[in-house]
Amino acid sequence: MKIGQPHGQGLKRIVGSGENDRRRYLLQECLEAYSDLDRVERERFQALLDSAPYQEVKTSMITTFEQGQIAGRRETALMQLEEKFGPLSLAVRHRVETFSADELRQLTRDLLKAQSLKELRLVD
Repeated sequence: MKIGQPHGQGLKRIVGSGENDRRRYLLQECLEAYSDLDRVERERFQALLDSAPYQEVKTSMITTFEQGQIAGRRETALMQLEEKFGPLSLAVRHRVETFSADELRQLTRDLLKAQSLKELRLVD
């Protein structure tokens, strides 16, 4: 199956299906597994998901399990930041709470060497 609008439309239908998180995740996994995309098609698919009309689809592809993992990483990062730098302002807490999984991963790496919140780009 070549990637493009039909593939994206299939994902949109799954998102709007009314199924629970687990069933939507399984349907999305099936669609992707049987799509047999090569590297270029997978990149086109990612670009499609990054476009405005498909933001809801991209968001729904994060499973409840993954959301739990991200919440755990966020909690750990906040705890480590407070341990190292003391009580955090609401602005810093809010900023960390908006981080993606990749940003949280990088933050925990950078935290090992950082000497200030400014170095971590969490304050101006």
